[in-house]
Amino acid sequence: MADDGATRTVPGLDVVKAAAWAMGIAMVVNGGLYLIGDALGAFPADAVAPGQGGPVTLGPVLALSAAGSAVGVGVFTILRLFTDKAWTVFLGIAVAVFLIMAVPPFQIQDVPVAQIVLLETMHLVTAVATIGAVARIR
Repeated sequence: MADDGATRTVPGLDVVKAAAWAMGIAMVVNGGLYLIGDALGAFPADAVAPGQGGPVTLGPVLALSAAGSAVGVGVFTILRLFTDKAWTVFLGIAVAVFLIMAVPPFQIQDVPVAQIVLLETMHLVTAVATIGAVARIR
């Protein structure tokens, strides 16, 4: 059988690569933001995050960054199965989720303003990484 020079890919591998890319970027950048903020005192132990029962720490920052990106790519993948307008619908959902996620940092009791700014920035980083990864596979 002659090789026609076309690149062959495993079905679904583009999705796995996109998810890995988005998760990696979100985790590295947000982990760095957390470490810088923590060193500057922006994440005090007495600022209890809603739903966590404790302060914001590196573990949940990394886990939620990865989970948010993976879920975002997964949502696009599912949308792609059902509609030709998956990209447009995905963007609408991504913006809505981003706006909803802007609320929780303001619900933390006794929180420094720097923590709110950093958490909102982390949400933005995860959104941009995920949208960027999906843009590559749309």
